[in-house]
Amino acid sequence: ALSNGNGGVMRGTELSGSLPLNMLTAVLDGFGIVASGTYTDSNIAIQEPDGSIGQNIPLPGLSKRVTNLTVYYEKNGFETRLSQRRRSDFVGEIGNFAAERSLRYVVGESILDFQMGYTFQNGPLKDMGIVLQANNLRNAAYETYNGSKNQQLEYQKYGRTVLLGVNYKF
Repeated sequence: ALSNGNGGVMRGTELSGSLPLNMLTAVLDGFGIVASGTYTDSNIAIQEPDGSIGQNIPLPGLSKRVTNLTVYYEKNGFETRLSQRRRSDFVGEIGNFAAERSLRYVVGESILDFQMGYTFQNGPLKDMGIVLQANNLRNAAYETYNGSKNQQLEYQKYGRTVLLGVNYKF
């Protein structure tokens, strides 16, 4: 069982912005960029009772760096976007077959997703939309390790996920 630590200080900064590119030139009407970045630092450390990944480990779930970048085009019912999210290494809680929780270092992720859709603007299908999503385009792996990256515990690829949907606004 994990227990609460002794407290400490956590601080960070976040910067985010959205830029419709038609603000720069009318030629780019419909195109845009959305970006955010977070940096978090903490001196909070916890002790894992069995010490399997080390002592004085970072706060579980806390990545020092997280960034998101989306480029998009939206106009006349057509919408497409490409998004990338990056997260630095962090300590994660992993459940095993006995429903016990243990801590592992998780290798940071870099996930690329794509979405494309169209919403009908008039006619009998007005306000009906179709959307295609493809998640994890590069089939990024999920990796965990003990105290150092050369002590790999897991390496799993879950593949890409492709979704096709229909929606209707009324």
